[in-house]
Order: sequence, then structure tokens, then C-alpha cells
Amino acid sequence: MWEVPQEVWLTSGVGEGSTRLNAFDKALFDAGIGNLNLMKVTSILPARARIVDLRQEDGQQVDIPFGCLVPTVYTTIASEVPGQRIACGLVLAVPDDRNINGVIFEVSLIGSAQEAATILDGMAKEAAELRKMKGFKIVKTISEFTVEEGIGTVVSAALLIPRSLQRKLDFNHMPG
Repeated sequence: MWEVPQEVWLTSGVGEGSTRLNAFDKALFDAGIGNLNLMKVTSILPARARIVDLRQEDGQQVDIPFGCLVPTVYTTIASEVPGQRIACGLVLAVPDDRNINGVIFEVSLIGSAQEAATILDGMAKEAAELRKMKGFKIVKTISEFTVEEGIGTVVSAALLIPRSLQRKLDFNHMPG
């Protein structure tokens, strides 16, 4: 049976490699999620979900068992063009009324983190209006990379942490 996640971890990373898959793997590792099986899901932030930071002080992922299946909203983009800037990000529209769900939207583009942030802000506002949220806050994660040589990749992810994993983790809770 599927559980309603109660924790959400936002993370981003960058990587460069000799193939698209190697670059993606490096970006996932940079984001602290390279040893997890990410199950891509759509974009609903569960009601009352808390935003957490699962990164240890050394930048590595906390002790989520390697190979664990984790529902994740993620986006990525890759480029092989030296000097090209790529960016991607996720935005949470977190309702002030924590008894209703929020949304998670993503964007990937050739361009800057600032361009991605502007788009994400607009997406969050439009989604909040559709859902008639009276008030909400915006929380984002964005990654940007300028390709040097090889293939560059950026990734941004929102991991929806199931309750069964919460008992195994020592969360460092962030406001939210």
C-alpha cells in the first residue's frame, strides 16, 4: 500500500561526463541522490508535508538505504555545446493553510538560473490561483551549469519521503 509522504527534500546538482548517462549520474551524485532509485511522479505536494534537508555536513546524502525506491518529482537537461549555459529547477507552492495540498512544478532550459527562477515563480503563482490558495510561500531549488567539455547535465529534485523511511532517518528540519 502506498503512503502519503510527510517529508519533502529539495536538492539540485550538476555533472559533466563523456556520455549523457554518465553526466546525469554525476549530477545525481552531486545532488546527494546518486545511489537511490527515483520513481518519477507528478507534482502534488501533500498537505502538511514538511520541507527537510537530508544532506549531511560533508554534502553527502543521509543514510537512506542505497537502492531504495523514492517517489520523486525531478527535471533535468543536458548539453554538449561548450560554453552553453543550462539550468533547471523546481518550485513548491506551499499553502498557508497546511491542511490543503500544494504543488511542485519544474522547468529545464538553455539559459540561466535567474531565468529559471522567474519562470518557476510564475508557474507557482498560476497553480496557486487555480487551486484558490488564499496565501502561499514559494520554495525553490535551481541548478545551473556552463558546459566546459564533454556533456553537461543539471538536475533538480523533490524527493517525497514515505513515512516508513522517516523512522530510519535523523531529519534536520528546515522551516516549512
